Amino acid sequence: MNASVGEERLLRAADVAAVVGVSRAYIYHLMKQGTFPRPIALSRNCARWVHSEVQTWVHERIGTARVKAPIVSSSLTSSEMGQRRGRPRGRPSAA
Repeated sequence: MNASVGEERLLRAADVAAVVGVSRAYIYHLMKQGTFPRPIALSRNCARWVHSEVQTWVHERIGTARVKAPIVSSSLTSSEMGQRRGRPRGRPSAA
């Protein structure tokens, strides 16, 4: 069966962890803090997360992380930046 655009998907804990990019344990930690969507119970031993709720949470985190900070301009010219790259390469010469 093909999923249409309007259909919801339900995700297992491992799928949620993969979508978010964290461990399952951290998902439960976030839920305990009240900062992550809770799953719905399908039966006594089966719970699933609503895909759209997880996606909304991810997009909210991205929006929070993308708050624009002021751009700080450097007073160095491009030639000065090239000169300040750290130690010279190669072995030091014996004096």
